[in-house]
Amino acid sequence: MLRICEKHVILSFLWFVHLAALTLADELPDESVLPEDFIESPSDLTLPVVQLPGEDQLPTPPGSVQGDADQVEATDAFQNRMVDPRIQGLGLDNSPDQQPWLRIHAGGPVSPIRSIAFTGDGKRLCAGGEDKALWIWHQQSANQPWQLQKTAYWPIQRGQRGVVNTLAVTSASNVVAVAGSGAWASNGDIFLFDATTGDLQNVLFDDRIGHRQTIVSMAFSPERSNPTLVSVDGQGKIIAWRQGQADGLWRATLVRNTDEATFPNQPELSTLLRNWRGYNPITMIDADTMIHAEFDRLNSLKYPIWKLVRTRISNRSSTDMAGPNIRHVAMVTTIAISPDRSKLFTADAAKLSYVWNLANQNVSKIRPNLPPAISSAFGPNGRQLVVGTTAGG
Repeated sequence: MLRICEKHVILSFLWFVHLAALTLADELPDESVLPEDFIESPSDLTLPVVQLPGEDQLPTPPGSVQGDADQVEATDAFQNRMVDPRIQGLGLDNSPDQQPWLRIHAGGPVSPIRSIAFTGDGKRLCAGGEDKALWIWHQQSANQPWQLQKTAYWPIQRGQRGVVNTLAVTSASNVVAVAGSGAWASNGDIFLFDATTGDLQNVLFDDRIGHRQTIVSMAFSPERSNPTLVSVDGQGKIIAWRQGQADGLWRATLVRNTDEATFPNQPELSTLLRNWRGYNPITMIDADTMIHAEFDRLNSLKYPIWKLVRTRISNRSSTDMAGPNIRHVAMVTTIAISPDRSKLFTADAAKLSYVWNLANQNVSKIRPNLPPAISSAFGPNGRQLVVGTTAGG
C-alpha cells in the first residue's frame, strides 16, 4: 500500500513538472488577447481602401469603362492594386467586392422575388429580388426537371442596402439585365450578365444623364442582334442604352427627364407622382419605339390619370395611343406585349385593364373581378395571357 502511494506521488510530481515546463515554454495569451496572426474579419485584411461614392453620385464600377479619362485612370488603379496574399487563390480577382464575404446559399431565393424572365430560347429562367442575387435555372429538355444552374451576386458592401427590382432578357443572345436600387449608392445600377454562364459582362452607367434613383422597370427591344435596352426610374426618367457595333461600348440617350425637370413650375406635382411610380412598366415595339404611361392630369380626388403613349427614341416625340376616354387611374402596374408585337395588355391599381390591338388600334376595356394586376405576360403564340395579382382584394 505504501509503495502504491509513493508511486502515485512520484507520478503526480512528474506530471506537475511536465505541465509547468509546457506552461513556461508555450505560455498562452490572456483570454482577452488575440494571437498576432488572427484575422478578425474581411475588414481586418490589409486591402486598399476603395472609397464609396456619395448618395447623390453615380458609381465608377471596376469593369468596362464608359466614361472620361479620369474614370479610366481610376479603373486602372483599381484593377492594378495590390491584393493581400492571404486571400490570393480564392477566386476573387474579378469580384467587385475583392473580399471574401459570408453568404447564406440555401439553394434558392431567400427573400421575396420581384422579377422573373425567360431567356429567348426558353431553356433558362432568371429571377431576382430582395436578396440582391440573380438566380438562373436551366432545363435541358421539356421532359426534364428545372435545375438551379447559377447564382450571380452584385456588390454587397453596403449590407442591407440594395434590391433587384426588374430583369430584362434579350431575345437571342441570352443577355440578362439586372437593375434596382444600387448597392454602391442610392443610384440605379444596371448589371449585364450572361444567362448561360452567370458571368458579369458589363455595368451600365452615365455620369451625365444616368439614373440617380431606383430603377423600377426595363425592357429590351425584340431585335435578335444589337437590341436597345430602355430603363425607367422612380422619378420618371427614361434612358435608352445602345451598344456601339464598332467599339462594343454601351451609350445612353435621355428619352424622358425626371418629373421635376418635366414640370419645373409644379414641385408639388413631381412629389405626388413619385408616390405613384413604384410600378412604372415599359415595353418596346422595336429598337426605336417604346410604350409607357405618361401623366395626363389629376382627378377630383388628386389621383393621377395616366395615358398610354408611344415614344420614338430618335426624336423623343410621344403620341397618345387612344382618345381621352381611354385612361388609367392611380398607377399603371403592368404592361405586356405579345411576341409578334400585335397585342398589348395594360392594368392599373384601380383594377382597370385594357387589351390593345396594335394593328387596328382597337382597345377593349376589362374590369375583371380580381385584385389589382401587378404582372402579366403573353404566351408564345400571343393567344394566352397570364396575369399575376396582389393577394388581397
